[in-house]
Amino acid sequence: MQLHQIVEERTACSHDNTDARQRLFEYVQAIPYQAMGVCKLESPAEFVVDVVRNMRGDCRHKHLLLRELFIRTGETVELAKMMYDIRDLPLPQDSLEPFLGSCTTYTHLALILTTGGKRTLVDATWDPGLAKAGFPVNTGWNGLDDTLSVTREARLCEFGANNLKVQRDPRILADFNAMLNNYIARVRDSA
Repeated sequence: MQLHQIVEERTACSHDNTDARQRLFEYVQAIPYQAMGVCKLESPAEFVVDVVRNMRGDCRHKHLLLRELFIRTGETVELAKMMYDIRDLPLPQDSLEPFLGSCTTYTHLALILTTGGKRTLVDATWDPGLAKAGFPVNTGWNGLDDTLSVTREARLCEFGANNLKVQRDPRILADFNAMLNNYIARVRDSA
């Protein structure tokens, strides 16, 4: 499906820009979260194509898609890099144990939407199926105020700040992503 088709289908019955924003957010948020591993952000278009084709993605895929959809409706939006601690995720302690000896700070991608001079954090990472496990899932976003973020303690960082690149052993990251994806699959299967 082409991006213009997604925008047309999702916003055809919108009452105003806020309603259109809400509908596009809900569309992207409903795409199941799946940690996708190490990727380069030099090609955002590939992330967007991948998430639309596979209907799954992590914070990068989902927010690059949402940014493109917002831009197509005339919104002013930019990427927002954030930092969070994996210990703040609602994961069983025994699942986290193998990763606590290494750096527990990870980067996260969300959006900053600017409307009427107001900057608003928009985070569509966790899909509704993960609410039952305690993930901070946004429900009923009004299209105007900040959403919940990846964790309650995540913090916004400036672009180009030295602390945005967290060096991590690719094997540890792959193991963490596999653990997270397996846990999420069990949560969804328990419905």
